[in-house]
Amino acid sequence: MKKITISIVLLFTAIFFVACSDDSSDSTPDSTGDYWPTSVGNNWVYTKEGTDASAKITGVQEIKGTKYYEFHQLPIFRTGIFNDGTILFIKKNKGDYYIKADEINKTYEGVTTKITGYEFPFFKDYLDVNQTWGGTYTFIETRSSSDPLVMETEVTYTGEILEKGVSLTVNGIVFNDVIKFRFSQIIDNKYDAWPTWDFTTDYWIAKGVGIIKFSTYGNNGEYKSHVIK
Repeated sequence: MKKITISIVLLFTAIFFVACSDDSSDSTPDSTGDYWPTSVGNNWVYTKEGTDASAKITGVQEIKGTKYYEFHQLPIFRTGIFNDGTILFIKKNKGDYYIKADEINKTYEGVTTKITGYEFPFFKDYLDVNQTWGGTYTFIETRSSSDPLVMETEVTYTGEILEKGVSLTVNGIVFNDVIKFRFSQIIDNKYDAWPTWDFTTDYWIAKGVGIIKFSTYGNNGEYKSHVIK
């Protein structure tokens, strides 16, 4: 298997990508190429201020004839809530790249919590510049205890292609066939358990490599960038 190692930094942050290979059989006329190689063992490691966060593909599941590649975590994507213990998957089909979150079931100090899973399109490689996609997904949190609780949260997401077919040079490395896209989320708890949260991230994704840069707008308006080291 061919192995490639790269690193990405957020100011003082680095990402390393290992094994840029793909054993997915999805190939359709709609797709413009494979922008997120998926193979068990591919690994991204994010380091921030000396702390590493690995995003490794640890397995594959086939659901209704479609392959879902499992990450033990996916630091490039942020929901802002319920990340602890969430198993995340990526699915590719006809140029659409989906993120799927598994259902969470956990018990702590006698309280059993269930959070339903969800799935949504994260990226579309065949759209033209300025074209968009969007929708909503919901998840429900149920707590079983002496004081039962059921809460529904709705996430409204919007994606937009900002640039396409560009080259990006980062730390002396030239990446061609790069697409820049923006993905925004508005997370709204229906029971006003917390304020509505808004997350926006710009991604630069290179064909055959994956995400080579991403910049996130924080709640305070700060714009932080990850780039290849």
